[in-house]
Amino acid sequence: DPDDLRLDGSPVSHLEHADDMALLSTSRQGLQRKFRYLEKWAAINFMESNPQKCNVMVFGTSHKHEDPFELYNIKIPFTESYKYVGVLIQSKGKNLFKQHYENKSQAARVATMAAFSLNSVVGPIDPLSGRKIYLAQIDPHLTASCDVCLDTEHTHLRRLERVQETFIRRFMGLGDKALTALLFTETGLWPLAYRRLTLAVRFLQYIVTLPDTHLAKKA
Repeated sequence: DPDDLRLDGSPVSHLEHADDMALLSTSRQGLQRKFRYLEKWAAINFMESNPQKCNVMVFGTSHKHEDPFELYNIKIPFTESYKYVGVLIQSKGKNLFKQHYENKSQAARVATMAAFSLNSVVGPIDPLSGRKIYLAQIDPHLTASCDVCLDTEHTHLRRLERVQETFIRRFMGLGDKALTALLFTETGLWPLAYRRLTLAVRFLQYIVTLPDTHLAKKA
């Protein structure tokens, strides 16, 4: 489409992941054309999109006075946040992933409370079991999408770090006054900032090996 986004000179019309799709355009008219293209493509391939699960996000401009988009003649509402492939993206504010950090820190906090709620039934969590529970139930939330949501703002990272430190202190029996370094030297766990950075760099190492035709390589 003439109004496709361009990445290093290559047009980017849309993104696909399994049955999730994100249509991209630099203009309102271009995005509406994309909806029409999608209708035709789905009909040819004996498929149908679900307008009830669709939303439109606008970055860098206001959409308050614009008419809604249509898919199968059903109006598609605007939204300021949407989850795509497990990552919550927002169009307001300077950080696209602020809500993602908030949601994942809350999910990790809930998992933490659930783990320690067992104390009344099975007794205190010993360090070895605590480490296993952390890696299985807490760490996946704290590292979710860290290869995409790079830690460019310390306040967002700190929100996740507090959950990690709180959990380790609890199962190690260490108070708030204890040195933070002890949480990692005594458990063999990585400080979250380094763990997230390592996973992101590993992903970058993979990306640079891709052919130049891949969009990730162009990025």
